[in-house]
Amino acid sequence: MMDIRVKSVFLYQEGIKTAKEISSLYSISERTLRRWNNAYQKRGIDGLKPKSTRPLKSKHCTSNRVMRRILRLKQKYPSWGARRLKHQFNLPVSWRTVHRIIKRNSLLVRIKAKPQPCKRFQRKHVDSMWQGDTFQFRIKSAGKVYLTGFTDDRSRFRVRSKAYLRKGKEEAVNALRWALKAKRKPRQIYLDNGRQFTSKLFKADAAKHGIKLIFGKPYNPRGRGKIERYHRALYQEEICIKHFKSLSHFRRELWKFDRRYNYWRKQEALGWLTPASIYNDQKYFNKGCGEYKKRTNVLSTK
Repeated sequence: MMDIRVKSVFLYQEGIKTAKEISSLYSISERTLRRWNNAYQKRGIDGLKPKSTRPLKSKHCTSNRVMRRILRLKQKYPSWGARRLKHQFNLPVSWRTVHRIIKRNSLLVRIKAKPQPCKRFQRKHVDSMWQGDTFQFRIKSAGKVYLTGFTDDRSRFRVRSKAYLRKGKEEAVNALRWALKAKRKPRQIYLDNGRQFTSKLFKADAAKHGIKLIFGKPYNPRGRGKIERYHRALYQEEICIKHFKSLSHFRRELWKFDRRYNYWRKQEALGWLTPASIYNDQKYFNKGCGEYKKRTNVLSTK
């Protein structure tokens, strides 16, 4: 290619052939020939050398320090995606850059959920409705463990989690009483049709506190998506990666996880805020409710 450029410019400079003849001889356009001639007049033979098509180095390339931090965070939280890592730790790059770095280093974990039709809903005020459920798993030293707890529908705040070795009505009542110890109570609780929740004992205890129980359709957990999402986060970020020596050990780690989940772990559905920042914000309280003044007094004393 370099020989063609030199010969065509030489023929054009010496006037041996016309531009049209040279273009036809070397299968180039007259415009290209004039461009080569101008480059030769300005820079000599160096002006005829082909320019590199390699993309220029970006001025905003990610530093090695940021890249190492992203990889460390991904290894520490393998189930987290690029968006969550970027917003949780305020990384100085876009989430797309985080995604590219993770993918380039073969740390990308794709979990494609089965698409299911669902209708999203969210209450306007906190403590308007809680979602309750029981989640079971196994600890090697203790056997089956049943986790019963409640999550606020508006803020995704985990109100209380209690772990038991049985899945009975007494345990469900005990979990509800522990949840109400924070001096905050919901107007309604959305539950599945588990026997521990449909029992007369649990219904009577909820009625005593003026709480209305709402039961979802059997075998239809999509209506309780917020509490199911908490269970998935607990399983991926705690149960799968830690070895629990006993039930008491798990209870201690569960308390720590709930603290992180409520006060540190940001959520995309909340505009990358923490559940606690929504749950304790007075603008989300129902001011028409009789419990409003009690709640504000409780928060002011903390």
